[in-house]
Amino acid sequence: MERVDQAATSEQEFGEIFARDYYCADSYAVDRAVSKRSFHLAKAQAGLVPVARFSGYALGVRRTWKHIRQGPSNLYVIWFPLEGSVSVTQDEAHGEVVSNQQMVITCGDRPFHIKALTDTGQSRSSQLHILVPKHLMRTHLPEIDRLCGKPYSADSGEA
Repeated sequence: MERVDQAATSEQEFGEIFARDYYCADSYAVDRAVSKRSFHLAKAQAGLVPVARFSGYALGVRRTWKHIRQGPSNLYVIWFPLEGSVSVTQDEAHGEVVSNQQMVITCGDRPFHIKALTDTGQSRSSQLHILVPKHLMRTHLPEIDRLCGKPYSADSGEA
C-alpha cells in the first residue's frame, strides 16, 4: 500500500490539497487566535478505497452548490474523529457533533459544512477519512443519503 504524505502551513495550501484529493471546497481556520497553523494529510490506497488521516489545527470545510456544479465528486467520506471532534451540517443534520468512538458520513455531491474541532486545552484535531466512490457505497447501502450528516457509534456496530 503506497502512502502519500502532504503538509500545508495555511488554509489556502490545505484547500489546494483537499481539492486535489477529495473535491473543491472552501477551507478556513476555526480559531483565528492561533497564529502558527499546520495541517497534515497522509493518504494510502486500500483497493478501490483511499484512506486518509488528517491532523492539524481546528479547520472548517464548506462545500456549496457552486462547488458541486464546478466539480461533482461522486464521493462519500466516512469521518472517524481520533482527537477532538467534528461538527457536521448536511441535509437535516445541523451542527451535529461527532466525537471519538463515533463516525459520520458526508456526501460530496450535496452541500455540507464540517468543522474539525479541538478538545478543550488541546491545539490539534485528527480524523481518519475513508473516501468511498458513490457507485460502491450505493451498491451496499442504496439508501445512504438518508444516513448522511448523523453521528453513529463506531464501537457498537451501529455503523
